Amino acid sequence: MPSVFDISPYISVHQVKTEQEMAECMKIRFETFVDEQGFDAKIEEDDPPTTTTTTTTTSPISTPSKETDSSLLAQLQGFPLKRTVIGTLRVFAENKDTGHIGRVAISKQFRGLGIGKILINSAEVLVKKHAPQYKKMLIQSQYDKVDFYLKCGYVKKGEAYIVEDVLHQDVIKTLLL
Repeated sequence: MPSVFDISPYISVHQVKTEQEMAECMKIRFETFVDEQGFDAKIEEDDPPTTTTTTTTTSPISTPSKETDSSLLAQLQGFPLKRTVIGTLRVFAENKDTGHIGRVAISKQFRGLGIGKILINSAEVLVKKHAPQYKKMLIQSQYDKVDFYLKCGYVKKGEAYIVEDVLHQDVIKTLLL
């Protein structure tokens, strides 16, 4: 019998559709990157605007531009009785054939439960469905998180580098159709 309760059946992932959902995602991002990890708040404030109203079948990330950003959120249903946003990430174009996943953040109390992997998998499905021109996904990972992405099928690309005094490593994955 597993020692940890599997919460994955209670997780739903969807694209951010409302300003309220975006605010909840930004709260998790600020808690993770600014409050916990000490990054400058401007790194979040200066982010390109996120498209939150795309609900048609056209691609939310079809144009290779950071302005066509799409955020995903993970919600825990039934804990408590309302839906609670517990994780988020962004997907946007890196270049003409590569998508970019960024700002992966999970609420502190829900880390280690597989939510990050669910979000990454969901982002890859989104890209395959809505932006098939992207054959690869790139993530600029903090170095201490690289092993997580390797377990998700990514491989290291290039040399490690510093962003705001924190070691980072690019990881990339070829998407299979």
